[in-house]
Parts: sequence; structure tokens; C-alpha cells
Amino acid sequence: MKFIYVLSHRDQLTRLPQGTEEVVLPLEGFSRLPFLKKEEVSELISLIHQQGLKVSLEWDILMTDKVLQKLIDETDLSFFSSFDFLRVQDLGAFHFIVKTMPQKKIQLILEHGNHNFESLCSFAQVSTQIDRLVLSSQIPGSLLADYSKRLPCSIEVLYEGPLMLSYTPRHLLSRLGETHVKMKSLEGNSPELQALDNQNGTLIMHKTRFSLEKRREQLEKWDSAYFRIDERMTTSEGIKTEGFFEKNDSSEVFVHLKNSIIEREDGLYAGEVIDVVREHTIGISFAHPTRVLRKGDELVFKTPEGRLKEQVVTELWDFLLHPIEEAKNGDIVFIPHRGTVSVRSSVYFK
Repeated sequence: MKFIYVLSHRDQLTRLPQGTEEVVLPLEGFSRLPFLKKEEVSELISLIHQQGLKVSLEWDILMTDKVLQKLIDETDLSFFSSFDFLRVQDLGAFHFIVKTMPQKKIQLILEHGNHNFESLCSFAQVSTQIDRLVLSSQIPGSLLADYSKRLPCSIEVLYEGPLMLSYTPRHLLSRLGETHVKMKSLEGNSPELQALDNQNGTLIMHKTRFSLEKRREQLEKWDSAYFRIDERMTTSEGIKTEGFFEKNDSSEVFVHLKNSIIEREDGLYAGEVIDVVREHTIGISFAHPTRVLRKGDELVFKTPEGRLKEQVVTELWDFLLHPIEEAKNGDIVFIPHRGTVSVRSSVYFK
């Protein structure tokens, strides 16, 4: 197996995993999870090259026009010359590299999108500088194995490390006076997520670390794949998840994020509340496979908190609030607002 190791401290150079072929440097100003200072770069690159390993710069932040231009203006092109690869997620950074450094090899990060072969293949062929595609941990292992054979470049997947679910360059927490918080799902009661706000934006991660260690025998057959080990954000809990590797089904992977209160119960399930205008209307995504909704029908609303509210349908309107006689499976329908019904409440026939 070909391993890539994300370096967060120079002492780790003395205990790199067997099979490591490349070291990633998460530098301040370039990485969304920076652990290294720019001043350390030259010495670190020299130490890594002395071990016969390749070095890549982790440039995975997303940037506004202002931030991108400022970084370009403040960074001399010679800074990039010692890196064997540049890892980028922002297509603005990708364009800058292609335009100014036509010989530099690029590892394109596609972790937060592009889950089909056609889109991945298009990125792989967009430039001869593309050396590798860094793919999402949400893609099932069967597809990753297939992509590793069919794509015209090598792929990289996370082998062990923090399971990042979302990232934005916007600062969503600092404006609220927070920088690191545990979060509860809107559908559940256990704090399964953690959000971090740093100088590069806001990151949301699952508290359980991702690991494919138990799949090693299977992964050893992926000849053209690279596997990344990232020890940043390590917790002492020791609990690990394989994420979507076996099956891309969130109901199985993140079972604790599901709220049993609003899960479907029986054949009386009629849909979900998707809109509430207080004292005016309740919008329902109607979803009963056989029955239709008509005036005079009695509905039961079950809120995410478990409260029950009964209501007789006296009026029915379509999406444009035109009166209608009935609604069938797949329709968006509105009825008069009564009481304390909230969005995401489940709807049942009584």
C-alpha cells in the first residue's frame, strides 16, 4: 500500500508509517487545518527529501477573490518550487498554478462533491498537470475500487483521520463569540458533531475518527490508489467509523443522528411539514402512496419534540395557493395553520 502522511509536527518524521511515500505539509495561510509555520518549510522539505520521500503543499482552503489575490501577491513563485506536488481544492488556486507554473504537478481535492465517474473523469483530463484526484470518503468502497482502475490518473482516499462533513470559508461561529463547539443534530439528541471556526473558515466534523484499518487486505489490491493518514484532531476516545465505505446509506452510518420521534411508523404516514406561515398556512410534502388528501380528512402532526396535534382539513391549496379538491402522492399542498405545528413535523392520517 502507498501511504501519504499529513505532518502536524516535525517529531512525526521519525515515526512515519511503513509504506509512506509522500508527506503533506499543512501550512498556515494555505491549509484549512494548519499545524505548521511557513518559516519551517525549507528545513522540513530538506528532512523529508533526505528520507527519499515526496513533499506536497496542502493548499485546501477555499478563498474569496480578496483572499486569493492577497495570497498570490504575498507569495513568491519560488516558494512553491521545492514542493513535488501542490494539493488544491479551490479552482481559483488551480487556475493560478496552471497559468504560472505549467510544470508543477497538481493533486486536485474533490472531497466535497463530484460523486460520479463522468465528473471525476472530466477533472482528471482538464489538465496534463493533474497527478491525482483526492476523493470523498462518502463514496462507497466498491465504486472507489472501480474508479481506481478506470480513471486516467491515480486516486487518493482517506485511510485514517478526521471525518470532515462540511467546510466553508465563512466564519459562522466567531460572529457568535464561539470558535469550537459541539453540535446536536436537528434530528437527534446526542452531540455527534463538532464545529471549528479558525482563520480559514468553519469546519464541521463527526466526532468519531474515520478508519479503514480493518479493510487493509482489501485495499492492498488497489494498485493505483494512495491512502492518507491524518493524525490531526485526534481524540482519546479511540472509537472509529468506516463511514460510507461499505454502503452509502446515512441511516446506517449515522444512526445516532436520526430522531426516532419523527421516523415513519406505519401505513398512515402522509408526508412531512416543509413550510409554516404562522396564522396562515402549513405546507405539506404529501407522500402517501395510495391515498389522496381531501377536505374533511383528519390529520395528526407529530413534531420533532414528540408533541401531537390533530387537525381537520378545511381547505386545500396548491403551491400557488389556488384552491384544489385533493392532493396525491408527490404534491406540495397547503392547509390552514392551526396551533403549534413546526417544520419537519411528520404528518399522519388519523
